[in-house]
Amino acid sequence: MKEPFRYIFIVSIIATLIISCTKDLGDLKHSKTITSGCLPSTTLKSSSYITDNVSYSIQNGNLHVYVVFHAGCCSMFTSSTDVKNGTIFIKINSNQIDPCNCICFFRFEFVFTGSGSYYNYDVTINDSLKFNGSINP
Repeated sequence: MKEPFRYIFIVSIIATLIISCTKDLGDLKHSKTITSGCLPSTTLKSSSYITDNVSYSIQNGNLHVYVVFHAGCCSMFTSSTDVKNGTIFIKINSNQIDPCNCICFFRFEFVFTGSGSYYNYDVTINDSLKFNGSINP
């Protein structure tokens, strides 16, 4: 008679450990995208604009993901976001051939509302420049 209780006890301990180790993925949703357009290198004061990069901050409870990359000065871009299974997917693509002969930096700020304790990000620019990482608010 004690044998079934032993199995139930072991299964409940394992389930508790699995649940306690699971990260809180929350209910993060994309709120808005802010673009800067072309930032000529001569006007840049922050070293974060020197290389292509992704960074983030938490402001007023919202997650801000910043994507900075260089491209042709006359490029026009579209962007999309998706949050699935704890990963933030961001895609930025040029929607025209750049007729200009110059390079500048572009900055996209993606604002997300909601909560969660952990996210991965997967950022792709023009299907060739990729960034992956983790966000631990």
